[in-house]
Amino acid sequence: MSEYEFETTEFGVRGVLPDGEVMEFATEEDYHEAYVDQENQIYDEMCETFHYDEPVDYPEHEWLLA
Repeated sequence: MSEYEFETTEFGVRGVLPDGEVMEFATEEDYHEAYVDQENQIYDEMCETFHYDEPVDYPEHEWLLA
């Protein structure tokens, strides 16, 4: 993910979103809100991707029981 970084322009704020896209925003607060929203969406998608309906069955090893 991209770092939280922005620069002030004559029209507002140009910021980099977590997916690397650069966008213009009216204020820093608008940029911050969009950044956090996209970051949360990425985390949600990662959780959905790695969510298993059934528990993972790890094999038992004797060396783990010692």
